[in-house]
Amino acid sequence: MVDDGDSLTRQNANYIRKGNALISFYLHIPFPEELDDDAWMEKYRQVEYLAEVGLLGVKTNRWDKLT
Repeated sequence: MVDDGDSLTRQNANYIRKGNALISFYLHIPFPEELDDDAWMEKYRQVEYLAEVGLLGVKTNRWDKLT
């Protein structure tokens, strides 16, 4: 049986994995996992904005709505 802590950890890991893929694909940054936390978040916010205005054709979950 998986407790809530493991489930939350898995959800966060999946969110970061998706963020890395979006940053890499749409912003052409080859290894986004190597960015520092502030730079990674700024790049993800750029992807969110592009998705929000309809330029990517994908939907992203807002980071602040996950916490």
